[in-house]
Amino acid sequence: MIIDIHTHLVSATADPAKLRLNVWNRILMRLLRLGTAEELRERFCRDLAEGPVERAVVCAVEHSLIAAGNREVRDFCRENPSFLFGANLNPLSPHVESDIDGAVHDGAVLIKLMPSYQNVDLADPRCDLFWDAVADRKLPVIVHTGPEHSLSRGNGSYNSPARLERAARKGVTLICAHCGCQLVSFVERSQFGAWKRLVRSYENVYGDVSGFGGCVRRFWLRRILRDPLLKSRIVFGTDYPSCVHVFRRNEENPFRAWHAFFKDAGLDNAFFGRGAKLLGLEGGV
Repeated sequence: MIIDIHTHLVSATADPAKLRLNVWNRILMRLLRLGTAEELRERFCRDLAEGPVERAVVCAVEHSLIAAGNREVRDFCRENPSFLFGANLNPLSPHVESDIDGAVHDGAVLIKLMPSYQNVDLADPRCDLFWDAVADRKLPVIVHTGPEHSLSRGNGSYNSPARLERAARKGVTLICAHCGCQLVSFVERSQFGAWKRLVRSYENVYGDVSGFGGCVRRFWLRRILRDPLLKSRIVFGTDYPSCVHVFRRNEENPFRAWHAFFKDAGLDNAFFGRGAKLLGLEGGV
């Protein structure tokens, strides 16, 4: 089974024509050439149905003007069973264990964290209750690592994979989104080295390669593919709808295009099946 471990849903209440978006999101919406959130949702469902990707994890983002939050993503996934719910929780919530149990009850297959956007230092000992709870429930956690553009606020240093060592020591299955790599240029500070050190130290640490079609991240992808250990720890993801513009024809199905891109890079069935294996779903390779 091929699962996209990392996608997002535009909120039904978001009106791109009226939202006060940052430069990155304005560029993204222009490239998508879509006027409404409903159009984007219809395309999302249609693109996944066309294959070859069979299912996709939709990662919620709470308190965002553009991305759908937990309740909206949960309901979308219930209405469209090919999509899987990824809950966005606050690791410092005073009710963190009940929050996690509630998310699991609602069908969450993983937890998504965005450290700088949520303004949470995941190395803070106060997060230990959260880490212990997800480790006990064997619930994977996907964490944005590297510079953040779409939802930028807070302390960017919180996005370093180095901040995840406490969680790794506790045995949490960690998926570092983007492997700590920057997106736009080499002027930005890459945190790839911190991800690499974490992978070499802990067998429960992985990285998703969503958004790796641009020239900067392709540089890091080549380095990953030259290292057998790093190659064995990467997971298929796209960050849909972000980064669909890396392919020349905007009308091309992004799931199909990303699948072909990684196949051409030399990645095999083990890579494409790793997400299903981490989520404990049938068909993982």
